[in-house]
Amino acid sequence: MVSYQTAQIVPILSDGVHEEMHQVVYQEMHEEVHEEVRCWPPAPGEESVEIPGELEREHREKSAGIVSIPKETWDQILDLHDSLNSSS
Repeated sequence: MVSYQTAQIVPILSDGVHEEMHQVVYQEMHEEVHEEVRCWPPAPGEESVEIPGELEREHREKSAGIVSIPKETWDQILDLHDSLNSSS
């Protein structure tokens, strides 16, 4: 089990150097905890242990900032835009 004191996680000092250092330490601890959790046996009937937000993070990285919008929805957005611009 991994244990950390709150003071190790929460940046106390507000100057840029210490904040950056705390962010690096926090990121390292975050990764350590995730690695430990991934080693746990999965729940019965599951293939692996999932970490909250992990699927979303992977999707965001794979999408490279591109958001897919169905054509019908996009057409509705354009219609709304046109109606707002024509009323001014």
